[in-house]
Amino acid sequence: MNKLIDILRLYVAIPDELVNQISLVAKHKHYEKNEYIFTPDAVCNDILIMTKGLVRCFYVYDDKEINLRLLCENSAVIAYSSYIQQVKSEEFVQALEPCEGYLFSRRNIENLSESISAINQLILQAAQLHYISMERRLLTIQYKTAKERFSYFKNEVEPSIVERTPAIHIASYLGMTPESLSRAKRNLTKC
Repeated sequence: MNKLIDILRLYVAIPDELVNQISLVAKHKHYEKNEYIFTPDAVCNDILIMTKGLVRCFYVYDDKEINLRLLCENSAVIAYSSYIQQVKSEEFVQALEPCEGYLFSRRNIENLSESISAINQLILQAAQLHYISMERRLLTIQYKTAKERFSYFKNEVEPSIVERTPAIHIASYLGMTPESLSRAKRNLTKC
């Protein structure tokens, strides 16, 4: 539980006297490699604050998996569109390695936000980080060459995500084939 509180305190101030309130509703969860945390055709009503691991958020289009987000420890893991709109999700959220974290139900988050104002700040911070991540990905895949995309990914994305994510998932995230990613890596090392 201390790890959870440390993560939350990276983003907002949480007084010691409110830690017990949080610990009463946080459910410790463990996910095996390749296990799904959230799946399509269900409404996402939970948020996982990940303390360990690496996940990908993706959807399937024409039998092809398209990665939207890559997240590691200290992240809020969620099928965001589903959570906000309260509609069935279209995305999968899958553990790329064994993951751990604390799951909060929507109801518990709402109840906590009534007594702990910092929770609303945390929700806002998570939304802002999600938006920035999605905008960064969109601009990268629309306006950059394969070499520029990989260079940007390598230099701007969390180093542990860059180091731990399998190449096939990096290629999908960058909107290219694995072969294009290999060429981009080779071209970048020539410079």
